[in-house]
Order: sequence, then C-alpha cells, then structure tokens
Amino acid sequence: MSDMRISFNYNGMMSTMVGKKHGITAKQISAWGDRTMVAQAAIQKIAARPTPGQELRTFHWTQLPFQDLSELDRVTARLLALEAGNIVSLGIGGSFLGNITLHEALNPPYWNDFSKLRNGHARLFFQGMNVDAVPVCALLDNLDPKRTIIPVISKSGTTTETATAFETFREWAETALGKGYEERIVAITDGNPGKGVLRQWVEQVNKDAKKEVIMSLPVPDGVGGRYSVLSPVGLITAALTGIDVRQLLAG
Repeated sequence: MSDMRISFNYNGMMSTMVGKKHGITAKQISAWGDRTMVAQAAIQKIAARPTPGQELRTFHWTQLPFQDLSELDRVTARLLALEAGNIVSLGIGGSFLGNITLHEALNPPYWNDFSKLRNGHARLFFQGMNVDAVPVCALLDNLDPKRTIIPVISKSGTTTETATAFETFREWAETALGKGYEERIVAITDGNPGKGVLRQWVEQVNKDAKKEVIMSLPVPDGVGGRYSVLSPVGLITAALTGIDVRQLLAG
C-alpha cells in the first residue's frame, strides 16, 4: 500500500472568496482549533485521573492507536495461509460501516471486479446488516466454501441480523467442508472469557477439539461502535486486504 494522505482545500468556504455574509473567517477557524485543543486536553486529563465513579475504560478508544498488534498479526498470517479468494465479513452498525469505509477509502474502486487491482488479495463481501435472504443466497450459490474466510463481528453474539447470517454461513461451510471448516472462521467478539454467546461458542468448539480451531480477536471494553474501526473490528478485514494497519493507526 502506497503512502496516502488526504488534503482538504477550504479556500472556497472563506469569507474572502464568497462574501462576508456567507463565508467562514480566519478568526472562526482559529477559535474552533482552540476549542478542539481544550477538548482533547480535557479527555486526556479525565483518562489519566478519573473522578470517583468514573470508569477509565470509558476512554479506551483514545488508546487504540497504541494497541499491541501481535495477536492481529498472528491471526492474519494464519488466515492468509489458507489462500482464500473470498472474505465474507458479517457485522452490523459500526462493525459494518467502519469496515466498508476503510475498504472504500483505502482500497481501489472496483476491488472485487479486477484481480489486478487486488494484487493477490481476496475479494471482500459484507453481510449481516439485515435479514434479507436474497443477497445471502446469492453469495452462498456463487462462492466456493473452500476458498472463503468468514470474519463474524459481534461483541455479544446475539445481534439478530449478524447472528442469523453467521448461522447460515457456518452451516454452509460445515456442510460443504465437514471437519476443518472452523479454521475459516474468525470471531471478533467480547474478549472476556465466558462472556457473550459468541465467545462461549468459540471456547466450547476449541475445548472439544482440544486445540484452537477457531481463532478470535477481542472487541475492547470501552470502545463503542463509532470508534471500533480502529480495533480488531475494522483492522482484521483491512489487514486481510492489504491495508497497512500500522500506517492507518499512525494517521
């Protein structure tokens, strides 16, 4: 992935360009910048020394750029070794919007249509954001389960849309592949042992197999959907499609 930067030219919004009644002044921009710095300082102060009754984990999203990526690297390497040609990412809300935003912003347009654009990486499909059976069946009828990876993203595992899609794709993979289908699934879910339906399922399958057959990554505590794109929720599909996640976290 080449080094990419986004620039924003706001000259056309300035009062010097569109007139005093409609444009933004340099003074206003300066004031906004001052307020932003004050807000950032306040967040850092609270995160460092929370007041009584205030949980530090509320501000965990501020630490996402500095997270340890070793487990993400391990999971990504193991999935890439499967040489799958397709990824079906299952999620809703921030788990869907964050992933598709990264994909559309940082990967070339028409990603799924031209192999030259993908440079050896898998095609990427999104499901689990509704209960519409038509697109699900279209994927099931046209994807090879031997060439498909299924990241399922749900902290609780009980979100209706995502859980329904996951059960459908899980059964599809198991029916087609039998033993060993589990290695094509990665669960991004609650990181606390035994907490959440999806986490419990992963633990039980691995316990029965007496080894890690289903890999998982944690949804960090204190990180809501609107910030989760910089956690494993968004980083797993980014890494699998060749986005440099370290550059992403570095801004």
